[in-house]
Amino acid sequence: MSKTISVINDSNSKLLFSCFKAGDNGIPFDATWIEPNRTGKLKTGDFASLSTGVQAQEGGRWIGGDPKDPPFTDAGGTLTVTITKLPS
Repeated sequence: MSKTISVINDSNSKLLFSCFKAGDNGIPFDATWIEPNRTGKLKTGDFASLSTGVQAQEGGRWIGGDPKDPPFTDAGGTLTVTITKLPS
């Protein structure tokens, strides 16, 4: 059975989550859209350390920084993403 990482989309937006081998941001090992305020899973394969990323739109910029840059996520762990839009 493949290992997974839990992903919590603690935002009001449907977001595309991706994971890669640590230090990579090329073709994702796994990717999935997660609905607002929901939890999902990403497969981690045999990677002990992962790069993770979130995109607000396909072809968009990575939220929270480029996945190839630390910090990395451990297989079996949880990634929580919160995006807050506050009017000024």
